[in-house]
Order: sequence, then C-alpha cells, then structure tokens
Amino acid sequence: IVIGQDGLIREFNPGAEAMLGYGAVEVLGTSIKRLMFPDNAKQHDGFIQVAQTSSVRSMGRRLDVVARHKSGRAVPVEIMVSEAAYGGEWLHVGILRDITDRKALEHELRVQANTDGLTGLLNRRAFVAALDRAFELAKRHGRHLSLLTLDADHFKQVNDTHGHPAGDAVLVELARM
Repeated sequence: IVIGQDGLIREFNPGAEAMLGYGAVEVLGTSIKRLMFPDNAKQHDGFIQVAQTSSVRSMGRRLDVVARHKSGRAVPVEIMVSEAAYGGEWLHVGILRDITDRKALEHELRVQANTDGLTGLLNRRAFVAALDRAFELAKRHGRHLSLLTLDADHFKQVNDTHGHPAGDAVLVELARM
C-alpha cells in the first residue's frame, strides 16, 4: 500500500485487496485510517508526526498491528513501512503480511503456558502472577482484597479407590464450581 504525505492511499495492489477485502477503486484517494481501528489510527498519527519532524527519511521497522477488513473484522498484520521520493513527493510504502495464523499460535502457546490442561484453571505460576497483580491493584486503589482457598481433603483416596479418570472428573467438577 502506497500512501502520500497527506495520508491518502495512492496505490493498493491485488495482495492488499485480497487481505483487506477492498477493491483498489474503493480506497484510492481515501485516508489510510479507513483500514485502521481507532487505537491504531492514534498510533499511526504519532508515527507520522515523528517521521515529519525527523531528518531520517526511511522508517524501515516492522510492527505488528491490527488492520480493519472491509467486513469490519480484525486482521492481524505485520507491517514494514519505508519512504521513497517519487514525483517530488515523499511516499510511505507499507508492506503488509497477514499474521493471523502466527497470532493464533501465540495465543495457544500462552494458554498452554498459563493454564492446566485438564481443568483450564491458571497454573501455579500464572495464578501467583495474577494474585500479585490483584494485590498491587488493590493497594494502588486503596481497596481491600480477600483470598479464599479450598482444599480437597483426602483427594488421593479418590484416585487410589476409583482410579485417575474418576479423580480427573472430580477435579474438573471442582474447577467448574
């Protein structure tokens, strides 16, 4: 996607059409913000301001952002923006790559790293981190915080008497409650 200094789209290739659902004729001459959610638009304004006040004319860094598809759905993209002079104007050239699969994998890895596979509850490390955040938040806002713990007494006997599948079923039900 090629954008002029005025923030208007000058070029929109077939790859961008396929990724974002717009035809080139729909977006040419419109603001690049059309392809962004409000938070990304604010971030974009900050980058443009820095670029306009900087003597460095090539941005060239990669960012993960969320683009807005024509349907309104979010499309996670990696974008690399550079600048080029053409026809007496500095143009911003954005190369986008759809990273939906990568983001889904990252999310799944975070879930696996932070939760128990059987119950879906936070594992010990993630629980302690969440507890620390809750205590800090309560402290910062001058609020009280209580913690209730439950112990499944004699749980080992369930496993020993009825087997591990029954013990697993008990743990899942306790977690649900």
